[in-house]
Amino acid sequence: MSKKILVPVHHLKESVKALEYLSNLFARQECTFYLLHTYSYKMTGLDSLQLLHEDEAFFAKPKEASEKLILSIKAKFVSAHLNNRHTFKEVSECSNLVSSINRNVSKFQIDIVAVSMQAIQKGLYSFYNSKTTNILEKVRSCPVMVLPSTVVPSNRSKIVFASNFIEPMGQGELAQLINIFGNTNIDFKIVQVGDESFLSDAQIENRGTFRVSLSGISKSPVKEAFVNSLDSLKGYGHEHTKSIICLLDGKPSFLRRLGFAKSPITTLGPISKIPLIALHV
Repeated sequence: MSKKILVPVHHLKESVKALEYLSNLFARQECTFYLLHTYSYKMTGLDSLQLLHEDEAFFAKPKEASEKLILSIKAKFVSAHLNNRHTFKEVSECSNLVSSINRNVSKFQIDIVAVSMQAIQKGLYSFYNSKTTNILEKVRSCPVMVLPSTVVPSNRSKIVFASNFIEPMGQGELAQLINIFGNTNIDFKIVQVGDESFLSDAQIENRGTFRVSLSGISKSPVKEAFVNSLDSLKGYGHEHTKSIICLLDGKPSFLRRLGFAKSPITTLGPISKIPLIALHV
């Protein structure tokens, strides 16, 4: 079955680089890439009466510019990376980006959203920009992959699933992983988050059950590693640049739904050079 991947595009260079990575990752699979770009009209200084008198060019220019950008990204990528298994569709909308993503995920039954982003650096710390943060917080109907601008395309990657395994992995989240990566040339690895000396029997059992499930789709035996905290994943990612970190984002708390708190994934921030996938409960 063909994979359906929604790729919000913006700058030509970053968008082409994201497509290069995705094309390599899914090189052996039938894929349809939906290239999404949203636009708006500049209403600054216009009242309702003035808006009524604007000519068609006022409304046509933003849409034409949006469509032109999508086609230029598609043309630049396809000219150097032809794969008969991959097709591309253009989606240009006058809309808020998050609303457009959620609407098109439902409309096209998207399997994964892939977002390219430029990290914000403050001293030794890096953060997601506001656009990426909004997508991670508000797009929950399918997995979201974040591709840093420093990502390096690879013909072989490893999915590293990190969790504290306090709760057993749900069948829905496992089904999502199998649906997206079940027919790819990808290995899986499990990273237990937490002090190895203080794990409960339930955590050990949950991790073992999940490892058995992953063994059915991994190209090689599923290995395990341990990190003391979620923050330690950043160091792990820096040392394993062909990995893709996969994290489970639990149901938002009351404070998070009100906007007073953020998900652990957003709080962790980007990991240099490697993608991160958010799976939502």
